[in-house]
Amino acid sequence: MSSSTKIINVLKDDSFAEILNIFKTTPAGEVIFVLPKRSKAFQREEHFSVLREAADEVNKTVSFLSSNPEVNILADKHGFDVLLARQTSVKQKLGERTARSAKKTAIRSAPVNMVNEIENFYGQVPSELIEQGEQYNIKVSAVKEKGFSVPVNRQYETAENDDEGIEQVWSETAEPVAEWKSKVGKLSIRRWGAVMPRKRRLIYTFGGGGVVLAGALIYLTTGSAQVLIKPAVTDLNFKITATASESVASVDTAGLKLSGQTFVIQKSVSQTFNATGSKDVAQKARGSITLYNKTSAAQPLIATTRFQSSDGHIFRSLLTVTVPAAKNTSTPGTTEVQVIADKIGSDYNVPAGDFTIPAFKEQGNTAKYQNITGASKSAMRGGTSGKATVVTADDFEKAKDLLTVQLRQLINDETKVQTAGLKIINEADISIAPPESTALPDDAADTFTMSLDGTLKTAGFKEEDLKQLISGHVANKYNLDVVAEKLTVNYSDISFDPVSNILRMTVTVSGPGFAKVDEKKILSDLLGKKQAQIESYLKSVPNITSANVLLSPVWVRSVPKNSEKVHITVSR
Repeated sequence: MSSSTKIINVLKDDSFAEILNIFKTTPAGEVIFVLPKRSKAFQREEHFSVLREAADEVNKTVSFLSSNPEVNILADKHGFDVLLARQTSVKQKLGERTARSAKKTAIRSAPVNMVNEIENFYGQVPSELIEQGEQYNIKVSAVKEKGFSVPVNRQYETAENDDEGIEQVWSETAEPVAEWKSKVGKLSIRRWGAVMPRKRRLIYTFGGGGVVLAGALIYLTTGSAQVLIKPAVTDLNFKITATASESVASVDTAGLKLSGQTFVIQKSVSQTFNATGSKDVAQKARGSITLYNKTSAAQPLIATTRFQSSDGHIFRSLLTVTVPAAKNTSTPGTTEVQVIADKIGSDYNVPAGDFTIPAFKEQGNTAKYQNITGASKSAMRGGTSGKATVVTADDFEKAKDLLTVQLRQLINDETKVQTAGLKIINEADISIAPPESTALPDDAADTFTMSLDGTLKTAGFKEEDLKQLISGHVANKYNLDVVAEKLTVNYSDISFDPVSNILRMTVTVSGPGFAKVDEKKILSDLLGKKQAQIESYLKSVPNITSANVLLSPVWVRSVPKNSEKVHITVSR
């Protein structure tokens, strides 16, 4: 890997997958991400988790330079360096330009500071490139407009008070008079007399009339109106019980049902642990044997049936079993039986191997002795006498707790991958089966291997669908409009039915609700109205607390009759 440094400039629309691919393929040992204020990449915490794992795999150093404090917090949380750019005012830069100009050669020959290099790349033109005495004047021109506010003396039980007092303010902005003499220069005044030909007089007369007519047309046809309406506000705080399932095709506002997608995520973890206990024990070895029957008849074997290993050790079955008859000459019947050593001691911890049934030999039944046999797939365990290492209850519980954490993380990671783009609200409802272990507490063993299985069954849904359901519910029940981004949504009483595959939840919603405003009717009614008519009309419109009307240019005295030149905005 190269020891060089690579700067990755993240654009606003770059996806995290694209940025991660660039990071993985670059040979540089140090990578600096330069982020804009907002970007698609690095907006979620899992992006930083994935990048952390990728950086650790290839042993790369990663730094972030961003003006977004949320990005800096997440970067620091996941162990990345955060480069904080110094803020320098324009006045400071201009005041220092002479000193920097004098030291330009020295600065350029000095070592490069990475933070300053990035700041200069994204900042303004370096002050040393501005010649002394150079001036920059910025002029902002405002459109000459005529505006007024319409008071609406109406009381509502709303979530906010109108601090403006809904006062009536009529104002005009007078157009300043330009110093036209300097622009026009000298005027040439020519006297009308008999010497001027009649034809020329007609041309001037009709030309002047055309100018007047054109001016009148401009006066009458130009202009626009901006109307800003503030609707009444009501505080909302309610609960709904909603469901999500694959049986719902689209949002059902009346039934409070969402379209969902069912997920079943299963994972397993396994690890070997050291036993830490010690005590005097007298314990028999245990294990399992797979029995094979090559005869055409099933063979029952009672509990305590003896099985002999190839080295002569005797084990006895714990339960009665029946070995099925062979299906054909090449497929024997099989079953499995748990066995325990005939005597105490570690000598019975025999390795995997073949077993015979001595009783058949003692009976002289050679056919059964040769055709009904057994074999173990793993060694017998637990046989000991005297001082031995044993698994303690604490050993067992610590192993279980550690595997539980690993299992939950594994399932959560897989859930994020499979449910990308969907909302999952019960990711913690993981069903974990009892652990399987090669040794239990108080069993003699130097080590033990524990396995844990877990399953998450749930349904995911689109948050946009939930917003649509809430908006429809508020409109139907309260006759109000809502802005989804201004609402607070919380979930409780979450449950998933694995039989019907239905996710049920209680959704608590709080935030502002806005009175409905008929924008189309207001637009139609305002066309052509003058100032006094506008004020009178808007006072009569229900469900609004205030309205501002802006007419432009300055000479316009009424709302245009062309609806395309009238724009109504409802402030929610």
